[in-house]
Amino acid sequence: MYFINKILSDLKLAWICGADGGSKVKIIAAGFIFPLKRLLKLKRPQAIHIRLKMQGKEFSFYLTDGSDLAVLKEVFLDEEYKKASGQQPHIIFDIGSHVGSAALYFYILFPQAKIFAFEPDPITFEKLKRNVQQFPAIVPVHSALGNKDGMQEFFVYPGSSISSSLIKRQQSQSAVMVPTSTIESVMKKYSLSHLDFIKFDVEGAEYELLEKYVPHFKPKSLIGEVHLDLLSVPEEQFLKMFEGYTISKQVINDRRYILSATRL
Repeated sequence: MYFINKILSDLKLAWICGADGGSKVKIIAAGFIFPLKRLLKLKRPQAIHIRLKMQGKEFSFYLTDGSDLAVLKEVFLDEEYKKASGQQPHIIFDIGSHVGSAALYFYILFPQAKIFAFEPDPITFEKLKRNVQQFPAIVPVHSALGNKDGMQEFFVYPGSSISSSLIKRQQSQSAVMVPTSTIESVMKKYSLSHLDFIKFDVEGAEYELLEKYVPHFKPKSLIGEVHLDLLSVPEEQFLKMFEGYTISKQVINDRRYILSATRL
């Protein structure tokens, strides 16, 4: 059943988001090529260049592995961040940008916005830069965001770049040192007087990222993935940060949900 559902979702993604016939075929083919390469432990194929469309706008995207395809489905097919569509932000922080899917999604929704896309993994960051270079309004930043400035260990999750994190999840995970910054220091660096909208997907480091910033600076709105199994504090303590906000939850499974918070 899993494989049937996967094939159907690949077909749906290709039909809805592929900008042309060639891109539709490539999306479907990628759904078979990437798992097969991984199963056979073959060398990763070259990036697959596709054209996507959303709201009548076309843009380029490069698929390099199954993680890229999975995030593309979450963002453009499942529209995990659709609740953000009612906002009109001018400054957006996409924290945990991965290869830029959400940054591109937000750019299409909010063409007037300046989007800062943060990704600490050095390999994934290079993919992010390639995907967003077509839009100067998206600024890729090689850094994790958290509660301190400096350098920190970042744990690479084997076989799934979307699960890499500042939090170690398996003993076998290798670590790389990555730059880390606070939201305040980034705002100072880029001379930002305010921050309208935050999207976060930081694989369990949500509390460390937001604990100081949200209560004191009270951004207008936030949306992001909460990982109940990885949170460093109880969920009740995490949600206390959002007093004065209206919040809603979009359940993904029993371990994750998308939190949407808008200041009253």
